[in-house]
Amino acid sequence: MEPIVNNGKHRKKGNTMNTSLRKPSMFVCAALGAVAVCALPVDAAVIDMEILSVTGDPNFDPATDSFFDANFHQGLAGMGMTQILTFFDNDGLWMEFEIKITRSAGSSGEEMVATDIDVTNNTNQHVPSMHFEIGMGLGANYQEYPGLAFKGLTSAFPPNELLGRFPNVSQNLPSMPTEIWFEGPPGLAPGDVADFWLAFKIPDSKFVNDMATITFRHHDIPTPASISLLGFSALLATRRRRRR
Repeated sequence: MEPIVNNGKHRKKGNTMNTSLRKPSMFVCAALGAVAVCALPVDAAVIDMEILSVTGDPNFDPATDSFFDANFHQGLAGMGMTQILTFFDNDGLWMEFEIKITRSAGSSGEEMVATDIDVTNNTNQHVPSMHFEIGMGLGANYQEYPGLAFKGLTSAFPPNELLGRFPNVSQNLPSMPTEIWFEGPPGLAPGDVADFWLAFKIPDSKFVNDMATITFRHHDIPTPASISLLGFSALLATRRRRRR
């Protein structure tokens, strides 16, 4: 199945940094690069969000580069994270955030949460594509979980990049996507900032004693020096087919 694609225009905001507390949306946000995690206006059941571990970026410190606000936006809770891209390895940069979400005692049902990610590119490489996933487990143990998925392109809270760096958005499944791709042009040039909104839902079955642990990860992919943009797009398409 081909990915569902959105080539529409996206809203802009004036200040690209430290604005996640004032998003003109109805969901709670947070700031990776600024990265950020937010909650949708379903209820106020989420009372805490904690980063248990981060892999892929030794410069990210959860103690100083993240925050939690129980009244983040319109009475909803959210977590903010701040990250600046400073390096890439041979396969770009994979980051995994293991996040514990706590809801109020006795709550039940699906919880809506989201990420608002401001990514600053402090490398000397252009980034034409970014890739996001939601699941559980880390590294080789990472896997999808039934019912844990992003809100899709046709939902009330579709994935967006708000500054026009990545106007082409696609997902791997039509209704319960677990992977989202953002692609340029123009992409993210050295020194630029991108602002991503991705909402996701956590099924009731994932909560044990009112706590759920999930893995949110993203892949920042620089332009390979020896591969043209056309060849790079073909490489991305090949990777997607292998993952389906």
